[in-house]
Amino acid sequence: MTNHNQNNPPAFPIYVKAGHQQGFPTDEQTFLGMTLRDYFANSAMKEYIVEKGFLITSKEIAKRAYEVADAMLKERMKNDQPNPP
Repeated sequence: MTNHNQNNPPAFPIYVKAGHQQGFPTDEQTFLGMTLRDYFANSAMKEYIVEKGFLITSKEIAKRAYEVADAMLKERMKNDQPNPP
């Protein structure tokens, strides 16, 4: 599993509030799930499988999918930078 950080945030975080009965404290929890990098790689992986089928190994699919994911995160970070005046 990939680590969550500012440049690789959770793809679909879920915030849960529990404890609605009187006398029980309310508890808030966050479930981070997969990272944005993992989500991007998953999306890219599907395209490699459809395009190449069995002509490519699963190891090569995973490698290429994460290369695409890393490129997407890099581009995303570049677009998040403030534009100079």
